[in-house]
Amino acid sequence: MKPIYSIAILLFFLASCSTIKNSVTFEEKKYGLYNSKITSVERDINNPIVGLISHTDSISIYKQTDTVPMKVGYKFGVKFILKSNESKTVEVKTVWVFPKPIFIDGKKYKSYTMMVDANYNEESYAGYFFENEKELMKGKWELKFYLRDKKLYQRNFIMK
Repeated sequence: MKPIYSIAILLFFLASCSTIKNSVTFEEKKYGLYNSKITSVERDINNPIVGLISHTDSISIYKQTDTVPMKVGYKFGVKFILKSNESKTVEVKTVWVFPKPIFIDGKKYKSYTMMVDANYNEESYAGYFFENEKELMKGKWELKFYLRDKKLYQRNFIMK
């Protein structure tokens, strides 16, 4: 009987080790106003708030600040790393919560959600670009990060 218990205990231990979940931590590297090179632009037909999604390259935060001027053309956001013992690409949900609702074609929008591809243990970026006047609103803008519906982090920006 003793060998059977030993094998059962060993199998239980091995099974529990294989189900250890990956631990992911969010590390903010920098935040604020940035410059970037736009590599492509596409229409976001599912989201009338921004209308366009700009894909960028060479992102450079030139001023670390949480205060953003309310002017068309300003870009702001967060550079971050998802720390993990794995190496893979995941989709991070970013949610921009506006200081007050935006009304477009009679519909009310309180936030803008976008998925960002991020590689574990590599720098990634989530940002917002004021493309038109309807987006300009004074107050606190919240940028929230989620991975598999778990909130990882939040950074607030103040528009003045």
